[in-house]
Amino acid sequence: MIDTNGGPLFNIWLYLMLFSFLWGVLVIIAIGVLRAWFSKFDSELLKEPYFTSSEQENYRHFPLSFHKTIIYVHLFSFQRPIRKRFTPLPDISISNIVKLVSYSMALAIYLQIASTIGFIVLMPILA
Repeated sequence: MIDTNGGPLFNIWLYLMLFSFLWGVLVIIAIGVLRAWFSKFDSELLKEPYFTSSEQENYRHFPLSFHKTIIYVHLFSFQRPIRKRFTPLPDISISNIVKLVSYSMALAIYLQIASTIGFIVLMPILA
């Protein structure tokens, strides 16, 4: 896979592209698993005033249910940025495992965004 004529920056770009693709696939699979796991919170969270009636209907089905899962991940891990949607904060009991998984998933999502930005930034440099 390493191109001996391409230089080290080109090889870094190739590996970053491969990493970004594989990581993106893993993140989407993980969001799908969390979608099934976090659906137990729908009865308490997927209602007004947190979601409008059209959002409630749309977020029940694929692909917007993935977006709802990401909203839940941010609620369970970083409550401050999401406090505009969830005011007042819902009174739900969240286990430490759910919090740990939410932090891990948020980190994975941000790492995917960073690798994609790195890929986009390096692409014009190598052209």
